[in-house]
Amino acid sequence: MASTSYTATEEMTNALRVIRLLMEPCTDQLSDLLRSYVSPASFPTLIKREIWRLSRLTKSQRALVLPNSGVYSGNYDDMDISLLYILLRNICGIQAHAKGWGNSPDPADRSVSANIERLRLARNNCAHDKKGISNAEFNQVWSEIRAAVVDLDKALGIGNKYQQAVDFVRNDTMDSVRDKHYIDKLINQMKELECIMEKVDSLEKQHKTLQESWLNGDKSFHEIHSFPDILEKVQLQNITTIIGGPGSGKTITARHLALRLQNDCEFEIVPVDDITEIKQYGHPKCKLVFILDDVIGVFGVEFEKLTNLERYRESILNALGERSKVLFTCRKAVYNEAAKLKSFVLDKSYLVDLEDSDNQLNAEDRKHILNNHCKPNDISLKPDELPNVSSTVGCMMFPLLCKLFCSKSEYQALGKEFFENPYVCIRKEMDYLQGHKKIQYASLIMCMFCQNAITEIMMTEEDPRFMEIKQKVFQNCRVSGWNSEIKDSLDHMINTFTIRTDKRYSLIHDSVYEVLAFHYGNQHQEDMLEYMSSSFVAKKFSIRNPMVLDYRQEESNFRAINWVVSYGHIQLLQFLFDQVTKHKESIRRVLDWEVEEGSESSYLYNLTKQVRLLGLGCYSGDVEVVKLLLKHCDVEYDNTTHIKDEVELHRLTQRVLKLEDQVTASRKRDIETVRELQQGKLRTSHHRSVSGITTGESGRCCGSLNLKKSLKDLLSGLRQTQTPLAFES
Repeated sequence: MASTSYTATEEMTNALRVIRLLMEPCTDQLSDLLRSYVSPASFPTLIKREIWRLSRLTKSQRALVLPNSGVYSGNYDDMDISLLYILLRNICGIQAHAKGWGNSPDPADRSVSANIERLRLARNNCAHDKKGISNAEFNQVWSEIRAAVVDLDKALGIGNKYQQAVDFVRNDTMDSVRDKHYIDKLINQMKELECIMEKVDSLEKQHKTLQESWLNGDKSFHEIHSFPDILEKVQLQNITTIIGGPGSGKTITARHLALRLQNDCEFEIVPVDDITEIKQYGHPKCKLVFILDDVIGVFGVEFEKLTNLERYRESILNALGERSKVLFTCRKAVYNEAAKLKSFVLDKSYLVDLEDSDNQLNAEDRKHILNNHCKPNDISLKPDELPNVSSTVGCMMFPLLCKLFCSKSEYQALGKEFFENPYVCIRKEMDYLQGHKKIQYASLIMCMFCQNAITEIMMTEEDPRFMEIKQKVFQNCRVSGWNSEIKDSLDHMINTFTIRTDKRYSLIHDSVYEVLAFHYGNQHQEDMLEYMSSSFVAKKFSIRNPMVLDYRQEESNFRAINWVVSYGHIQLLQFLFDQVTKHKESIRRVLDWEVEEGSESSYLYNLTKQVRLLGLGCYSGDVEVVKLLLKHCDVEYDNTTHIKDEVELHRLTQRVLKLEDQVTASRKRDIETVRELQQGKLRTSHHRSVSGITTGESGRCCGSLNLKKSLKDLLSGLRQTQTPLAFES
């Protein structure tokens, strides 16, 4: 006989009946309600405009209303109560009930929003009823849901359509298969809801932590003599771009302005990491203030960011409307680089230059800024100990220097010297860490290589790239240690060289980042090329030694040129030639092709080296390299020759033949290319393939060199000639 312990109880039947009520007529009624506010035809346009309000959508809900391809073409019947509630609450303009959306309404409140809220709460309560609903509780719940449905029928003006459906379900027989379907559907909805609520709670905590960090940093902020004018300008326009040098206080000024707008004018602060987030979260009816640091790049203009600014310009302005504002920051050097590019964010009407004549710190400003940093740290300075900041660097970086000055007693002991020569002080500190606190030094390097962000997850879960960087840096720094020791080291340097926000460690400022890169980069160039961004490498690396050297170094110089030519680095070769020409020096001398007048043997010796270099150019597979060399050599290419001795000519020919034998079969056609170039037979207007690289109408190589790979190869070649690759501080 079957066990009766699994027989459906009256309580479980009650719960299943309520679930069916909510899943069928109540969901259909909310669909009709949404349809009355927003027609399905206008929904795709509206949802794109209002998506910033819908941060609580689950992945499946977002995929439904904003499909990757095409637009939502449904009629709302495929939406569940959870999604319908979010849409009715956020995009329909329905006035919130007295207790506010998301809260249990007052029993006497019969507004549309209150009844929507009641259906949502009933759905949530059913999902948590594991043992069923008693008869008394069932009657109360049913009565409340029915009353809400009756009120919504009236609001829709459809008579008693859904009231009748409620009464039908109340008396209809129950079907076990159908009931299981609704139970499973409800459970899945609740799982998605719980997941999204966890994400929302996490985001709210992160936002709260970030604002607490801002408020803590704002304690030392001093409103300089021109701050009232800056604040007034921000209040009068919706875009403000704050420019200044490193350490001048751009970011903290932007944050202080945002906090003032929040406290004085009830703006909501929205920090963003990308310009597209303004388009996504902005709304013309809301008072939002966005903050975006380094709007067009940190160390130089990042053209992708600049392109996105212009691409989304109209969308950004529409999102801001007349009520919202955005505060950008930009380094002065980056601004100067981009000034001629005429981006709208760099318009002079939007600019606040912290270092111009109107805003430059005066003596009183500097005194207050230093005191604001010293006071919380119980540091007192006598009048004669106050820095006069005579150096340009010290004046430009004064806010940052005050923060660093108060972080270490060693800096305070230096007194005025620290402010007058700050970069030297920081570099000396790096020397000390490298020699005496290797784990701290290595931790800073790792932070730099991890794009200025080390998270706890990277350390605890041993992120592959993090572990690769750790192995390389620890090896070079001659140190070993656990990931927990890296975390401890970063903690120990908080407010000196590091900061921590949202379980993420970063270097305290770009200036420290640059000094650290200079300090480590000039010792380990390969690591810098491997792990730093391409934009950083492009802006900050250079060849330190001039390529025009004295006669004692000619042979080393020749070997470096050998490498440049054989690898086909046409851009680098042209750059070197341009620099030599600019300084009015001899290109032939750089190539070691100088010939003493009247010396036939010297001439033939140099001619041999020319042929050898041309052969290496052939081996590179780049026609442009060979053509560039031919412009400066004595090998026949204009039907004339300086060779008069047939014996020597024969020997020279043998050398060329020997070179041909050394080149692989696939390269032999490149030798023929040189001969054709010499004889004027090759026309660059024809398409020709040289070692797999196609040349077009101009004869230029259509392929592009990878900057970082090329520099790695360059570094290897230059090291053989003791020509260092240097990082520019």
